Amino acid sequence: MTLLLASVPALASEMAEPERERLDGPDRIHAQMRLPLGAGQLLTLLETPCHVRQWMPDLEEIRILEQPAPGQTLVYMATRTPWPLAPRDAVTLFRRESEDPVTLTMEARPRAMPERSGHVRIPFTEGRWLLRPDHGHTMLGYEQRVDPGGRLPQWAADRAAVDRVATTMENLRDYVETILDTVPAGMPGDAAADIACPGDADTGSGERRDRSPGLSAVAGGPTACPAGCAHP
Repeated sequence: MTLLLASVPALASEMAEPERERLDGPDRIHAQMRLPLGAGQLLTLLETPCHVRQWMPDLEEIRILEQPAPGQTLVYMATRTPWPLAPRDAVTLFRRESEDPVTLTMEARPRAMPERSGHVRIPFTEGRWLLRPDHGHTMLGYEQRVDPGGRLPQWAADRAAVDRVATTMENLRDYVETILDTVPAGMPGDAAADIACPGDADTGSGERRDRSPGLSAVAGGPTACPAGCAHP
């Protein structure tokens, strides 16, 4: 199955319903939408922690561990889960590829740091964000496969992942609409934008809507940009 970005309606912020591709092991979830920001500006929201905290559901902690190579960032993230499930955490390697489309891939590295007490380490995740410029807007695609670990059956995790991805995309869409006025006027869409952080950027106290419980690790930004970024 391929991600058909061209199938998204050409409205300012239009989102297609996530699709579930059934596979052996974790299923693959696909989602896509069109947003009224340039690709470089949207990357700022995907990679800068003060922005990520505004749209990623259930995020408890996010911090950078290492930048092993140019364009690569190793990130630790912890997420809350609904009772009685234990919180999850993940160590994920993000890679940015500046091709067409711009791609931000992710791959689990569960053994890259010791496991944390009170959290279940996610053993497997892979996915990517795809950003394709579209006349001043960006066609944004997302796909993921996740094994959340622990005793949760994979079929239950895959079912929850569809709602989780939908919530993530909705939060990001709504957040984009709230910060449009802060994008510097005349900035090229492929440039990394100095978009102001909302609320208390250092502590992450700005509001974030966590509309549905989720069990999968959704790609978000590291606590610093991959090498080559002008902003943190």
